[in-house]
Amino acid sequence: MTFSPIENSLTLESAILARHQELDNLQLEITFLCSHMQQLAELKQQQMQENLKLELTQRIEQLEALSDIINALSYQLEIELNNFKEIAVETNKLYQKMQDNSEFRTMELESSKTYRLSPRSIWQVHYSCVPQIMKKIDCFILTHKNIDLFKQDDKERECQNKLENSQNCEHDFSEFLEKSHNI
Repeated sequence: MTFSPIENSLTLESAILARHQELDNLQLEITFLCSHMQQLAELKQQQMQENLKLELTQRIEQLEALSDIINALSYQLEIELNNFKEIAVETNKLYQKMQDNSEFRTMELESSKTYRLSPRSIWQVHYSCVPQIMKKIDCFILTHKNIDLFKQDDKERECQNKLENSQNCEHDFSEFLEKSHNI
């Protein structure tokens, strides 16, 4: 079968048109696939962001829980340090009485040929602090809390001083009244 030049030209033209149509269809599919790939990439990025937010939230909750535990342990440690101090003060009083006892000194001197001076106190405080975690708006701060083991002793001394002052005033007033009465 032979084709006339017009038929050849129509066949060639229709083949070219068909190829253009196929190219246009391919171009549309490529555009659709690119658009779809872009959407998938955006969804993947969004999912990664969501995962990071979730993990961050979980980690912050863990930090908050741990900071609560650490602060509770620090509070308990502070209580135990104060208990230690109270026992050490009472024990130290006994220790000092024992050192002041002349019989004990004689026994100690006889038991060890060299007499050494014993310390007057069996405990010392150089520095007392416990860890503490403070939470600010956007961060956790690991720091420490100083413990004043003698705060209560200061209050007791203050009360003792006030009592002594009031007793002195009472005594002075009594003397004043006696002198006034004698006049």
